[in-house]
Amino acid sequence: MIEIKDLTKKYDNKAVLENINIKIPDGRIYGLAGQSGVGKSTLLRCINGLESFDSGSICIDATELNSLNEAEMREFRRSIGMIFQNFALLERKSVLENVMLPMEFWKYDRAHMEKKAKALLERVGLGEKLNSMPSELSGGQKQRVAIARALSLDPKILLCDEATSALDPAITLSILELIADINKELNLTVVMVTHEMSVIKSVCDDMAIIEAGHIVAEGKVEDVLLSDAEPVRKLIGERKITAPVGKDLIKLVIRGKEEHPEAVCELARNSGIAFGIISAEIEPFHSGEYMGHMYLTVDPEKAETLARKFIEYGIDASSGKEFYL
Repeated sequence: MIEIKDLTKKYDNKAVLENINIKIPDGRIYGLAGQSGVGKSTLLRCINGLESFDSGSICIDATELNSLNEAEMREFRRSIGMIFQNFALLERKSVLENVMLPMEFWKYDRAHMEKKAKALLERVGLGEKLNSMPSELSGGQKQRVAIARALSLDPKILLCDEATSALDPAITLSILELIADINKELNLTVVMVTHEMSVIKSVCDDMAIIEAGHIVAEGKVEDVLLSDAEPVRKLIGERKITAPVGKDLIKLVIRGKEEHPEAVCELARNSGIAFGIISAEIEPFHSGEYMGHMYLTVDPEKAETLARKFIEYGIDASSGKEFYL
């Protein structure tokens, strides 16, 4: 487990992180979301020991980071792999040599290094690129090399700092699928810093939103993103939906294994209340559930009755003249 308690980090007496409290269980994929400059990457560097902090604590597998001396911290960092937005590959070294770099630093046997690096490159789908140079690779291939390198010391934790933000959507999806597969196979704890909600929805189990150095929302991904809390709206962006003239709106919070819950269709058939669908944004999440919102229009005198019927079916519903998407 990664447990962060009351962590505060300052630069020039200005707090860039303040009173941060997070628990990340073993084997989970945890997303740290927020706009640029809010402290996400600084928190990641505190977790891997590259940044000190002014107060509070970070405890990883019962080891308090502030209790480690220099040699112990150096050894601790072996248990953490790191991948970056810009790949951080050495251009003058081959793909194989880049993956071997961490093992060279720790003076592993040459035969072991080559065998391990080749196996990792096969795992990330680049077994045929052993002798290629980074300049010969696409962005997605470079990130796969970086993932293989991050796994070379058999880490317990994988930290990803905007690892997909330089990639196009199709390549991003393939990299996220690879990280999710590795998480399951190796039971790695993964912490992902990102400003992209698609990344959070695709692979993360839990998340926190950081705003101006503070945690402003935290929990399971689906709970946070369906909460309609102000920090979520600010991060995702929002637009107002207003009821047409002479109508009210019903807002449904959709969550389940089916994209379109049977209750919506059944109520349309059996409620005796006519309603229209004005907007629906429902998508699959990493949990396997479909989640999102649906907005209905209905005659004002029937709005509360219809909302109650949806609630009886187990769907969160509310009525009003306007909502924010």
